[in-house]
Amino acid sequence: MMLRFWAALYPVLRWMALALLILLLTQAMPFDPLAILFAGDILAYLEVAAAVLLVTQVTRAKWAAVYTRLIVQRTIRRARVRARRFVRRIARLRPPSGDEDRPAPALAYA
Repeated sequence: MMLRFWAALYPVLRWMALALLILLLTQAMPFDPLAILFAGDILAYLEVAAAVLLVTQVTRAKWAAVYTRLIVQRTIRRARVRARRFVRRIARLRPPSGDEDRPAPALAYA
């Protein structure tokens, strides 16, 4: 329930943060944008935006690490199950020892 709420709220919050950043940048824009850029006001805003993006990427990196771990565990589990099936199939196909006097199957080529 809370995850669905956050999934619905997260894009709205991200757009609001982007709109706030644009508002802050447009209020700081005079006629000479290079002077503001060199003065450092826009760079300060961009540093804040970069910090916010890095924090969100850390959260995504944690999720990616958890997802990767789960995928690796599932892949290993599937490989073990498939190996067991393969070994059982081979054991089932092998005739029991001591059946040399048994007649050959009808479709066997001699």
